[in-house]
Order: sequence, then structure tokens, then C-alpha cells
Amino acid sequence: MNDTIDRAINAYLGALHVIDPLRLRFWDSRGATTTQLRVMYLIREMCQPSTGELAERLGIRPATLTGLADRMERSGFVRRWTDAADRRVVRVSLTDEGAALLDEVAAAGRAYLGAIFERMGPQAREELSGALERFVETAAAVESVVSEGG
Repeated sequence: MNDTIDRAINAYLGALHVIDPLRLRFWDSRGATTTQLRVMYLIREMCQPSTGELAERLGIRPATLTGLADRMERSGFVRRWTDAADRRVVRVSLTDEGAALLDEVAAAGRAYLGAIFERMGPQAREELSGALERFVETAAAVESVVSEGG
């Protein structure tokens, strides 16, 4: 690898080191684990998935998801119910508390990043925005090539 690639990787990892500890502390203060938050984001995205669909998307066994869902239900983040159309299917959705937690996580992250970006100044923000937009576009292109087996 060349020096500019190493520098970019180190800058990216440094940015993650700034953001991740804050997020972890915030989640912990709300009684949620990173795994639970990942599941809640997927539930929101998938809109009332079955537990089987959710386990498949997460790449885990249904029994593992059942234990996780039990804990999340006890914490008040999700609710489960039997599908009226097929009683063999159990569906899961966010409770108001679970949805509020995801909204709080997003708001706290935006506030923290906003404070950082405010201190950077307009020119640095513009440069960073352009670089991050190119990063996202390039990552999508690389992901497309990788997923096609190329």
C-alpha cells in the first residue's frame, strides 16, 4: 500500500475511534447493547419481519434470535405476536420505547457530530463533505463489484 492509502485508512480509523466510544456509552446508558440496536434498526427497516426473516438477515439461528428477542422484549424495546394469517409465524416490531431509543441515538449522534463540524470551519467542512461523498460513492461501487464476484 502507498502512503496516501495508509494515511486515509488511519484517518478513517481515527474518526471511528472518536465516534464509537460515545455511541457505546450512550447505548449502555439506555440499557441497550450494540447487537440489540442492530436488530432494532433491521426491524425498523424490514417493517414487522417474522423472526425467521430477521434471523436469516442477521445470519444467526432462529433459536439465537429467540433468546435475543426475549431480552429485548423484557427491556421494552420490541414486541412479538403470532401472525393472524399463519399461526406458525411470529412477527416482531419496535415498541414506542424502542423507536424512541433509535430516534435518541440518531439525535445524539447528530448533535455530537454537529458540534465537531461547527468547530472545523466552513472550508474544512466543505472539503470533508466532498471527500466523504466520494468515499460513499466509491464504497458502493466496490461493494457492487465484490457482490458480483469481480
